[in-house]
Amino acid sequence: MKLKNVIILLMASLSFWSCKTDTFADYVDAENEAIDKYFKDINAVIVHEKPETVSGEWLDSNNRKIFYRTSSGLYYHQVSLGDTTAAKPKVSATAYFRYSAKDLKGQMIYSTTEKNSPNPVRLFLTGSSSDIYGAGFQESVMYLNKGGKCEAVVSFKIGNKYSSSLEGGYTSKDLQYLPMLYDIRLINVE
Repeated sequence: MKLKNVIILLMASLSFWSCKTDTFADYVDAENEAIDKYFKDINAVIVHEKPETVSGEWLDSNNRKIFYRTSSGLYYHQVSLGDTTAAKPKVSATAYFRYSAKDLKGQMIYSTTEKNSPNPVRLFLTGSSSDIYGAGFQESVMYLNKGGKCEAVVSFKIGNKYSSSLEGGYTSKDLQYLPMLYDIRLINVE
């Protein structure tokens, strides 16, 4: 009888220890791999200094997208410059914008660019995480000029607070550790 109890206890212990639990480092490694793969797949160029301001899209001489990697870890790509004479978003300003959020495989997570979203999103910029707009998302908005458009890759470390009720079939835990691709167009700043 004692041997049977020991065997049961041993089997229970082995099954407990064999359960894999992802660590924060595992999520960071997976995210870095996903981001590297995304940029390789689209043949983008990553730079650590902001490109010279041009009126159009940031492209290199081979017509590849240029993404500026900021010190926070945001990857920012200017699609269009917008109005450089208008007030620029900053902390404590209210920004009005439209955007879409996708995973790095192109699966739509959320969008306010569809016809069923008649009003732009209104956000009081704090420079830190708020509701679903993390610091990386807000940093992207603050690089824009009124009427400008960008693409931004935001890592989970500086961004995503989405709930599982959004599109894409992700769980809350999945979304918590998912890098996002945002397409953002700034409508107005107050």
